[in-house]
Amino acid sequence: MSKFKLKVKLSGLEIEVEGDQEHAPKIAENIGYQLSQIMQPAALIEAPENRHEGPMIEAQNTANGSRSTRRRRRGNKTGTNGGSETTPATTWNHNLDRFGTPLQEWKSVQKIAWMLLVIEKANGTKAEMSTTQIARTFNEKFKSSGIIYKGNVARDLGTTSDQFGEMEGRWFLKDKGREAAEKLILEATGNLAPAAK
Repeated sequence: MSKFKLKVKLSGLEIEVEGDQEHAPKIAENIGYQLSQIMQPAALIEAPENRHEGPMIEAQNTANGSRSTRRRRRGNKTGTNGGSETTPATTWNHNLDRFGTPLQEWKSVQKIAWMLLVIEKANGTKAEMSTTQIARTFNEKFKSSGIIYKGNVARDLGTTSDQFGEMEGRWFLKDKGREAAEKLILEATGNLAPAAK
């Protein structure tokens, strides 16, 4: 068995981050990923047979004995998101006077219920959307009202199954959800006092 010696010294490493508190988990994840990439060559030397799936540099011997590197690609994830990363946002002509805008203090399920009903009323058809479409559509149109994270949509809507239904990865409003969303529209337009939380 061959031996090796590895020494890593990080002197003067400083990391300073500013931003909204809601972005802190994503920022921490990105910093952790970047730091792990620094240590990746050491892990490859130590245990090349225990490589993980993901974006990592993989050393391979070529026919002439030299070493080359190539980037391993991570497969597209599918599942509860009901769509790929290229799923477009749903569009409609938003009537501010008729529907208002979602309030920042609303929970994600309230924002989603409001948006689904607004889309239904504006387009005249039942709104059925994947988790990707829900997050992308809301964040493109109403980012200032607070971001909706795609990874949390199915979890949040699943806990309110009396208001939301799901079929083949697409979420829609049930009757009770429509009733709640009607009140949210009144609240968003200033025609109803905010509901007690």
